[in-house]
Amino acid sequence: MVDTASIRNKINQRVFNNLGSTALYSRFISVSSITDSYGDRVDVYDTAVSITTVPWGLLYVNQNHFQFGDLEKGEVDMAFKYDQDLYANDKIEYNSKLYKVKVIEHYIIKDAIIVKVARLREFI
Repeated sequence: MVDTASIRNKINQRVFNNLGSTALYSRFISVSSITDSYGDRVDVYDTAVSITTVPWGLLYVNQNHFQFGDLEKGEVDMAFKYDQDLYANDKIEYNSKLYKVKVIEHYIIKDAIIVKVARLREFI
């Protein structure tokens, strides 16, 4: 019988605690009626909180393909803990760069999320 809690704990201890880096995460709230000096609407985000993340390439160094297809310029795939709230359009600041979440995939064993992987696109 698979004990998903045990697997989660092992991944958190061996991967996120040893290889993880701190990032700032802000949840996307909405497109507001506020506009910038150019007349473009401004996205509204929640207050940033610290999270732990690991570049997906550290876990799969010799991979021949990427999780969501080939990386384009300014994109990176990152792994997140199973309990991290993560949605498309959320904002992540990692290594002094600002990214927006494009796509998220959940790795599931026995109906339990073990780890989340997301493709992030750098803000321009």
